[in-house]
Amino acid sequence: MDDDEVFQSTAGASSFASLATGHRARDALADGSIQRHRAGTVRALAPVLAVQPPSAIATSTHDWRCRFAAKPNHRQAGAFSGSTRHWLVDEGVGMVSAVLSSCDTLRSGPIRDGTRSPLSFVRAVPGLVPFRVRATEQSAALACARRWRRTSDISWVHPRVIRGKRGDSRASRVRPVCMAGIGGSDGRVPWQNRRERALALLGRLRELATPFWTEPGSRRAAWLWTLGTLALALLCTLYAVLLSFIQRFFWNALNAKDVAKYQKFLVLFVAALVLGPPFLTLFDWMRQRTALQWRRFLTRRLIGGYFHDRMYYNISILRLIYRDDERDAAMNGRGSTVRDALDNVDQRISEDIRVFTERAVSFGCGIVVAFFDFLLFSVILFRIRAQLFYLLVLYSTAGTLVTLWLGGRLVRLNFAQLRREADFRYALVRVRENAESIAFYGGEEQEQSAVWRRFGAVFDNMIQLLQWQRNVTFATTWYRYLIQVVPALVVSKDYFSGRIPLGALSQAFFSYNHVLNDLSLVVNEFVSLSAFAAAVNRLYELHRVVEPRLLAGRGDDDEALLDTDGILSLTGSEASSKDNSSALRLEKLTVYTPEGRRLLVNQLDLLLSNGARVLIMGESGVGKSSTVRAIAGLWRRGSGVVYRRPKSQNTLFIPQRPYLMLGTLRENLFYPLRGDSIHRVDEMHIRNVLDRVNLPDLIDRMGGLDVEADFASILSLGEQQRLAFARLLLQPEPVELAILDESTSGLDVENERRMYEILSVMGTSVLSVGNRPTLIRYHKQVCRLFANGSWRLESPAEALDQLLGAGPSELT
Repeated sequence: MDDDEVFQSTAGASSFASLATGHRARDALADGSIQRHRAGTVRALAPVLAVQPPSAIATSTHDWRCRFAAKPNHRQAGAFSGSTRHWLVDEGVGMVSAVLSSCDTLRSGPIRDGTRSPLSFVRAVPGLVPFRVRATEQSAALACARRWRRTSDISWVHPRVIRGKRGDSRASRVRPVCMAGIGGSDGRVPWQNRRERALALLGRLRELATPFWTEPGSRRAAWLWTLGTLALALLCTLYAVLLSFIQRFFWNALNAKDVAKYQKFLVLFVAALVLGPPFLTLFDWMRQRTALQWRRFLTRRLIGGYFHDRMYYNISILRLIYRDDERDAAMNGRGSTVRDALDNVDQRISEDIRVFTERAVSFGCGIVVAFFDFLLFSVILFRIRAQLFYLLVLYSTAGTLVTLWLGGRLVRLNFAQLRREADFRYALVRVRENAESIAFYGGEEQEQSAVWRRFGAVFDNMIQLLQWQRNVTFATTWYRYLIQVVPALVVSKDYFSGRIPLGALSQAFFSYNHVLNDLSLVVNEFVSLSAFAAAVNRLYELHRVVEPRLLAGRGDDDEALLDTDGILSLTGSEASSKDNSSALRLEKLTVYTPEGRRLLVNQLDLLLSNGARVLIMGESGVGKSSTVRAIAGLWRRGSGVVYRRPKSQNTLFIPQRPYLMLGTLRENLFYPLRGDSIHRVDEMHIRNVLDRVNLPDLIDRMGGLDVEADFASILSLGEQQRLAFARLLLQPEPVELAILDESTSGLDVENERRMYEILSVMGTSVLSVGNRPTLIRYHKQVCRLFANGSWRLESPAEALDQLLGAGPSELT
């Protein structure tokens, strides 16, 4: 390599960007993990990247094979060389670092093998590494905060070397290579994105907050509560100003030994102390009520979007993938599924909304009070001693900047803590919900390990969070204490010289503390603000997915199923006519898995006439239940058209494990119906229905129809399935189409026969899914699905022969 050649390396999945120049430097370090030492040497923090250079560089580009070779907590010093490998190690602290020194030339330590000249100069710029980065000291070094703890972290990367000429202007302004998903993909280092991140946070806050004060259904109450809170905030500020003047006159009278004035202002002082606190309490109450009203509005809004168009199903089950542009907006630039991004929706709705509204109102009121306070007390302080006012402004500005610099990571750590706490809680809930299955398996140790692993993530993140909170608390505590002596130093000379009385000195201290608190709002509330920012980000992610206004804008780019007056079209195009002679008709139905990677059913044509019964069979995993989900409009990847009756109430889906809500037996029997209509049904009629499904004693066993219980854990699977068939009989209108997905898997042969006889008597069209041979006799046609997406229609006799692998059989 020539002396004047410049190399820029760009590693793969775990990479840095580095720029190396030097006198006869045969090998450019590919890791960029080099840091300037005060003595002019070069240090590399372990883990160290070991480079295996090619035998020769004959072309303009070449792939170098590199690997992370250092072990955790590797402690060794020096620079070594071998025939094919160069090592550059130092006292390791278990972290990787990248350095920004594009204007400085750094001299390396000795690297010799007897035949090669030392690597004389190294210049490095930071690349995007798969860790969090932070700025340190004036050298602008970037140190990665994540430590390497496991040997599994050792991986292979392949940096590409790009040649350039020495002296090229790129050498002093090479942009680091950035990878999607780590703080941005625009090639800028973290501090260049701080302003953008702050503006993005404010934009998210505005988008979450604006509807409460602008939508017709809430804006009147919102503005009444807001204006009332602002009025009380102004009143509290005026009270504080009044108290400062009463206090001033009181101390002046005391200092002058004027008994009459002393008694007068003492009465006023006591009256102010008695009458003022109720206004402060009322202001606090108004602030809390405003936050509660806002929480109610936002909860209703997000819950509405969460249940709109089965979005709850798409989030938790289907992992629906959005268009690239919408995914970028919703997932903060990370290519991810809805499920990956929207973890623990329950916590976001129940807890994050509360944190968001309470802290937003609290901080907003704090800003208003600080504004009024600053305007009034600044005038008082400026008139007493202008220098004290200027000093206070400079001190508070410096303190705010230092606090923001120290606490930059708190937002990310709080975000991660909320997520990990929710994961830990969810693991415990899963154990409670599946206690019986775990007990049968004897999986206590496995579950304990899984729960403890979740808590380990909580603990590790909390350790970092506490460390950064400690650092911020150190700074804020010093900030609050060091400034207390300043007014005494500045104003005491005026008092001793007689230029100001004792009362003015007291008012100066009083005003000084008020202005200090006003200007130190960010410093004093920074820890809670970091948690608030994390709540804003989490709520915004949910808002972007479930917001009804945004849902309306999602077109057919995802080839989504559209249910238009009973016509279900996977292509998004409405069918030209409706066929009322059939309960269900599928035309060229093609179904993929939700992410679109696997074909399940290809070009399925199926007609289910009124009163007919069709059974879908096939090996496990071929797409039987997926076809049912597509018919129901739950799965949204594919093509073709599904014709159903316009009224969805005439169609009932019965899954393998019926859903039992938290409520009474009556509510579960009539689910999803609600209201007074279910209470008008005669109990004797309900008992007759339960007797038909072979649950004659269920009401007595549960203690009545209106007793709440956890039916999902009390009833067996067979009883739950029979209760689902009772729902079918209790529908206010006759069910014309029943779609059964393994709905009798928990029943014995006799109870299975009972359920299908009920459907036969009702004249209900039936589409069943299952593989049990006993199901075949209750159906007139069988649709067999295969693993490659193909399908075949069979008669019941052919299906039974295929299933049993025997000769012709006669069904009885």
